[in-house]
Amino acid sequence: MYAIGDFIEHVYDLYGEGGAYGLDATRAQILQAIGKYMEINEDELQGDAYDLENVREILRSEHGCSKAYLC
Repeated sequence: MYAIGDFIEHVYDLYGEGGAYGLDATRAQILQAIGKYMEINEDELQGDAYDLENVREILRSEHGCSKAYLC
């Protein structure tokens, strides 16, 4: 199993405030999105691109994003 703390930090680096992809999600939003993903995902969290993309989609659908070209 992927270390959840490492996954949270990786998601924040990509999608968090000032992150590489400009979603500017807060830590609370990221934790909520990861929690929701873990509830609906039948597989164990791997911390791979598949998990990242699904968490990103939850963030986008529930919180929008700050950069129009990403929405």
